[in-house]
Amino acid sequence: MGGITLALVPLVLGLTTRRAGYFLLALALIMTTGSLVWFERWITTPREEIAGVLDSIARDLATDDVSRVTRHISRTRPELIRHAEQMLRRYVIHQAKIKRNLTVALVPNSDPKEVVARFNAVLRGSERSGAIRNQLSPWFFIVQFVREDDAWKVLAYERLDPREGL
Repeated sequence: MGGITLALVPLVLGLTTRRAGYFLLALALIMTTGSLVWFERWITTPREEIAGVLDSIARDLATDDVSRVTRHISRTRPELIRHAEQMLRRYVIHQAKIKRNLTVALVPNSDPKEVVARFNAVLRGSERSGAIRNQLSPWFFIVQFVREDDAWKVLAYERLDPREGL
């Protein structure tokens, strides 16, 4: 929006002075802005990809479908898959919200590519036995992802006090 607004200045100057240079400058600014908008929509950053994966995990948690949740875990971590299965047999997650403080850092020299995500989340859930019902649980997560089969998969995670993310 700023580039189009900026292009109005030489456009108005071109209309008032009738100089072609101002019209060309306005055209160049409009084309540059359009190109930048196109590139921004076309290029996806690792942060945007991880945010999408986390949103997908949050949605899958709320479906109470264990297989949908565990498909987000790296196949190299069967113990993590088993742990997730055990937790989801004990608890039902009604809602999972990822907060806006998400940061994503690439792990240098990793092959396959890895990233570490840090963020706060709030889970609302119940224990299947009925001992805990509809409880809100805020947490700060550090999650390590690995690129596997052209998708980001959870390799490891830590769940910490939510104040860590403030």
